[in-house]
Amino acid sequence: MELCDILIDFANERENIRVNRLKGKNVLTFDPILGRFRFCNVRRRHDRVSHWLIENYYRNNVGDVWFRALIARLINWPPTLQYLMEKKVIPTLASEFNPDAFIAAMDELRSTNVKLYSSAYIVYPTRAKGNSKAENMTRMIIAPAIEKGEKLRTHISFGSIEKFVNELASSFGIKTFIAGQVAADLTYIHGQLDNAYDLYSWAPMGPGSRRGLNRLYNRPLKKAIKEGDFNRELVAVRGELIRSNKMFEDLTLHDVQNVMCEFDKYVRVMNNEGKPRQLYRPEGAF
Repeated sequence: MELCDILIDFANERENIRVNRLKGKNVLTFDPILGRFRFCNVRRRHDRVSHWLIENYYRNNVGDVWFRALIARLINWPPTLQYLMEKKVIPTLASEFNPDAFIAAMDELRSTNVKLYSSAYIVYPTRAKGNSKAENMTRMIIAPAIEKGEKLRTHISFGSIEKFVNELASSFGIKTFIAGQVAADLTYIHGQLDNAYDLYSWAPMGPGSRRGLNRLYNRPLKKAIKEGDFNRELVAVRGELIRSNKMFEDLTLHDVQNVMCEFDKYVRVMNNEGKPRQLYRPEGAF
C-alpha cells in the first residue's frame, strides 16, 4: 500500500474511532495499532485537554485570552488549571496578573503531592537553583511574554497566526511549538484567531510533522524542510484528505500538521521502528 493511502486510511479510521465512541459502540476499531496505542484526534479540538479547555477554561472569551492560553499550555493539566481558576490567580487581563499570588497558589498545590503538569512536552528553561518550576515559569516565561502583550494583540486583530506565533516564540523559554499550541487554542475562540487569514495556509513546523512529510515524500527522515515548502506540502495533504472524505473540509493547517505527526508515529509502529509512549485508554477523568 502506498504511504499516501496509509495516511488517508489512518486519518479516516482515527476519526471513525471518535465517532464510534460517541455512539457508544463496544468495538471502536479493528486496526491493531490504533486499538492498542494512543493517537491524537484528527481535529485537535477533540483531544481530551483541548476539549476541556474549550468547555471550561475559555468560556470567558474577553480580555487577554492569549495570556490565559499561554498559562493553559505551559501547564497543560486541567486539574491544576481548575484549581488556579478557583484561586482566581489567572485574571482576565494580563496587566492584572500577580506573579507572587500565582506562584504561591502553585506552591500550595505542589505541597499536596498531586500532579501539576502534563508530561506531553517540555517547555521550561533550565531551572534556576532553589526555585520551583512554577516560579521559573512565572518569572522567566510568563512575565516577559506579558511585556509583548500590545504586539500580540495587534497580530490577533490583524488575523495572522504566523505573526502571532513568531512574536510569542521570540520570548525567552517559548519555542515555536508552544507558541503554536497557544495560537491553535485561539482559533477555537470567537474574536481571537478563529477567522485568521492564514488558518488554512500556515502552521508551525514541528519535528514529528516534518518526519511525517519526509516519510510521505520518501525523503530521509531527518531532512530539513524550508518553511514555505513545509506549508505547501501540508496544504497538498489537506487537499488529499478532503478528497478522501468531505467531512475533513474544516481541518485547519494546524490540524493537518498534527495528523502528520501522528501518521509518523503510526508508521513507526507499522515498520517496527519504535512504539508510542502511551497505550490507548478509554476517555474519562484526568
